Amino acid sequence: MFLCSHLCSSQRFSLICIHHNADFIHISHLLSCVYFPDGTPRIVASFSERVVVPGEPFSLMCAAKGAPPPTITWTLDDEPVVRDSTYKTSQYTLSDGLTVSHVNVSSPQIRDGGVYRCAARNSAGSAEYQARINVRGACLLFNINSLYT
Repeated sequence: MFLCSHLCSSQRFSLICIHHNADFIHISHLLSCVYFPDGTPRIVASFSERVVVPGEPFSLMCAAKGAPPPTITWTLDDEPVVRDSTYKTSQYTLSDGLTVSHVNVSSPQIRDGGVYRCAARNSAGSAEYQARINVRGACLLFNINSLYT
């Protein structure tokens, strides 16, 4: 008689085969594999759409998990956010593998409004999140009667 079965736990899989007849019992451990969770990054915390006032600083945060820990990059309207006097970026990875990234806009102008995207990437794949940040424009006042004179 020949019997094969598998033993499972949350992270390990084993295939055990038992062969026996009247004379002997033979147990074979044919396969043992350790399975790790999919390492593809996933965004676990992010920013939301908002309206900001010109000149008032704002900060956006994006956090992602993955194995290996992902690297997070930022874009504004599909153009890379470049660190300069307007944009400051930071990124760090916690001991549990969570990667946290911020982009800080020190003195936003109307041109700093648009769709901000954070992209988390590692060797297993990528994940993205995006939301619109609107910077209020100046209010223009004029006399409507002057248009008809």
